Amino acid sequence: MPPVRAVFAVSVALALFVLMPGLAHATFSIVAIDSVSGAVGGAGASCIDGSHIINRMVEAIGSIHTQAYWNGDNQSNADSLLREGLTPDSIISWLANNDAQGNPAIRQYGVVTLAGPGASAGYTGSGCAAYAGHRIGPGYAIQGNILLGPEILDDMETAFLTTPGDIDERLMAALAAADVPGADTRCMDCEKPAISAFIRVKLPGDGMTSYLYKVVSTTPCEEDPIPILQAQYAEWQAEHVADGNLSGATIAPTLVPTEGTLLPQLTINARNDLGDPIEKGLSFVITNSGGGIVGEVTNSGGGEYAATVAPPAIAGSDTFTVSIYGGGEPVELSDHPVIDYYLCGDADWSGQPDIDDVVYLIQFIFAGGALPDPYEAGDADCTGEIDIDDVVFMIQYIFGGGPAPCSGC
Repeated sequence: MPPVRAVFAVSVALALFVLMPGLAHATFSIVAIDSVSGAVGGAGASCIDGSHIINRMVEAIGSIHTQAYWNGDNQSNADSLLREGLTPDSIISWLANNDAQGNPAIRQYGVVTLAGPGASAGYTGSGCAAYAGHRIGPGYAIQGNILLGPEILDDMETAFLTTPGDIDERLMAALAAADVPGADTRCMDCEKPAISAFIRVKLPGDGMTSYLYKVVSTTPCEEDPIPILQAQYAEWQAEHVADGNLSGATIAPTLVPTEGTLLPQLTINARNDLGDPIEKGLSFVITNSGGGIVGEVTNSGGGEYAATVAPPAIAGSDTFTVSIYGGGEPVELSDHPVIDYYLCGDADWSGQPDIDDVVYLIQFIFAGGALPDPYEAGDADCTGEIDIDDVVFMIQYIFGGGPAPCSGC
């Protein structure tokens, strides 16, 4: 991501699923949103199989975890409320007042939406087993029950808030911060925090698929699912790191008039170290030596990204440096494309179109004088060739208030 980090809005939900009559879960988990990219995500772990069941997320809206004594009807209702655009506080209030089994005291919820900087709320029912509680702050909430202690919540919160990077990196850091024996106390005998773990991120436009979705559904007593998940995540992350040599950057056209309507396009082809296109989850840092103004980078698909460049008022060369961020440190591309800006009508390169340029063009056309440099600088009427019409165009501009050279290009 670029050095200027955006505001992230996060809801971190932790709970343990307890084995009791009916379906019950004990889980520590985190749900989060990125208010800049529009990403929503979640990660969690539990001392039972399949902890990923707690997560529901709605693309470009928000994410919610339904925990403690998990109930499918409550989760479906939570999903519907999220899709309706209710605020996190309103969602939790509705769920508490309309519990599917009339027993909200044994439920726990964490929800966050993309509204504003990222609205969030948490709920811990009075019947959740100790340690149980939640913390909320601007853009995030943390809950948990049957935890080893409050430090599990504190450490996850600290890790999320202090870890730089994209939403997936911060989710993984928060989950890893709870990787202590007995974080879910039922796993204390195995000296590990959980049996299962997951991480998931959905970007705008993902549809039915998720940008990132890794699950460790179960592990034997001697294996910790969080390091396994971290390894899966690291492998996935490597696929989204650009190779500075295999990726490329080009600009077309490379010669344009100053302050013209012709906007060159900077095209970036993002490739990983295997040469595969990186189609999602990237951000770009583009700097240039001249006065061109780079527009927003858009995703053209297939690993290709593009941005327009608005020419400056001053002629000269402009060299571009592109860095791609897909996790870890930004990668600078080996390509450094260049645009040359010229002042149209300034055939003698004096810095302004004037009568001397008219003389210069007449000498070039009729007396074998020097070629304008660049040639396009003398093509005042944008026909593609320099002739007497350009001389007339320049005279009308200088003395008759006519349109500026290249204004029709």
